[in-house]
Amino acid sequence: MRTRHASLALVAAAMVFLVACGTSSQPRRAPPRLGTITGRVTATPTCPVQRVGQTCPPRGIVVRVAAVAGDRVVGSTRSVDADGSFRLQLPAGTYTVTATGAGPLPRCPSATVVVIARHSTSHDIECDSGLR
Repeated sequence: MRTRHASLALVAAAMVFLVACGTSSQPRRAPPRLGTITGRVTATPTCPVQRVGQTCPPRGIVVRVAAVAGDRVVGSTRSVDADGSFRLQLPAGTYTVTATGAGPLPRCPSATVVVIARHSTSHDIECDSGLR
């Protein structure tokens, strides 16, 4: 009889332990609600000297695109191939979006972009190629 009571007590203690391990005093956080920034990074001018009747359209470039909140980089990616397109998935919020290359050129302006959960926000970046 004692063995049976000891076994039952051991099983009860194990159940209490397992239940306690599965609970937390911290409130559960909902997963972040994500949104997307999509766009294209281009550089212009693309001709050293543009003449009347000559077209020099902006050209897609490969750079690092980052989303910054305060002093923290929340997400980053590289623009794709020579097309310059990019896609960043981020938690909903307001970000400063920057594009930087390996050197001082191209010079790309930063911009404030608002990300809305479950939505895609389009933001194109036009950089100065430095050609004159």
